[in-house]
Amino acid sequence: MSNTSKNPEPVKLVVTNDHIKEAIATFRKYFSYHPELAKVSDAEIEKAVIERLAGIQAVPRDLTINLWARQGVALEGGLPAELDCPIAIGKVVFDVILLVLGFVNLRLPPSWGGAEAAAKGIGAVVARDLPLWRELADNLQKAPDTAAKAYAIFAIGSKAWTAGMFGSIISSIASSMSTFDWIISGVTAIAQIIALVASSGVALVAQMVMQVTLWLFILEALTDAVEVCSRQPPAPPPTPPDWPEERHAGKFGGNGGNPFIDPVPDDATLLAVRVRYGEYVNLIQCIWNTGVAPAVGPAHGSETGDEYYIELLPDEFIFYVTGKCERYINQIAFHTNKRDTIGPFGGDDGVDFHFEAPHATGIQYQVAGFYGRAGDWVDQIGFIFRKRR
Repeated sequence: MSNTSKNPEPVKLVVTNDHIKEAIATFRKYFSYHPELAKVSDAEIEKAVIERLAGIQAVPRDLTINLWARQGVALEGGLPAELDCPIAIGKVVFDVILLVLGFVNLRLPPSWGGAEAAAKGIGAVVARDLPLWRELADNLQKAPDTAAKAYAIFAIGSKAWTAGMFGSIISSIASSMSTFDWIISGVTAIAQIIALVASSGVALVAQMVMQVTLWLFILEALTDAVEVCSRQPPAPPPTPPDWPEERHAGKFGGNGGNPFIDPVPDDATLLAVRVRYGEYVNLIQCIWNTGVAPAVGPAHGSETGDEYYIELLPDEFIFYVTGKCERYINQIAFHTNKRDTIGPFGGDDGVDFHFEAPHATGIQYQVAGFYGRAGDWVDQIGFIFRKRR
């Protein structure tokens, strides 16, 4: 990341075929659960993205096209008492993401109502590594001139990209357009972001320097964040608590079906989760990495509905689970340290639930298995957590 404060000349963002191929692979990884994505070939996507990019390059880039979405987030005026430091910084990061999405010409649909949820979700990610995000915010506050501030903003956007924060916003607009247009719009945006990060953000910084008044709202949000965080000075690092190697937590859904609990092998980690789903979550099953050979756990539920295997990448782990439930588990989605969201699987009815793996300084648990009740569907679910090593 460059820290120079020299005002750059106007720069064209160059997106190569390699950037496009990487973007396609990234999009498929992020949204592998989407049933229509497998029906579109890489060649079709690449051709359409090249055509889309030609149109984007022919018109001026507009940093402001998504700023209306800020109206869904309380940023102006007095701050609510409950607004804590991670959420305040999260809203700065949200503003930066809107700016970057405008630069890459990904226009949020007028019907999009996910601003507040997106900002709070980003705040939750910020909370997991608050010292780093406070440092990035401090760098922006202390930047001595316009170009230095622009580079500091790019640094925030670059970190937001690597942290997977763009993925949830791209996912949330899928219902507002055709599947093919969503795929092409998403891959086109991702290809440009990849090119931007690879070039240290020079093209974005150049435009920001020439259009200073269009991004002053980020500095206003930063002022609010600094005020909030000043009331919450960093606490001294706590001593890691003496927590057990394994914890069981959560109880969502109804009381039908038969009880189950996964027999997680000693020293094993989760390798994959098999899900079958329709109107409800019909089945869930774990496969573990034992260091010798994969161990397949018992299937809980029925072999009906669509099937999906969630295969975890090396060093990837599930730390957060969301879904919907009533008498049954209607829907479930998984969130990992490398992918923002895998899913959702199941229907749209029911009451929202969420559960995060316990964590503290020096300790991080991961999902290792499940317990609950199941019959024709998964009636109830809870989580078996193991310490990360």
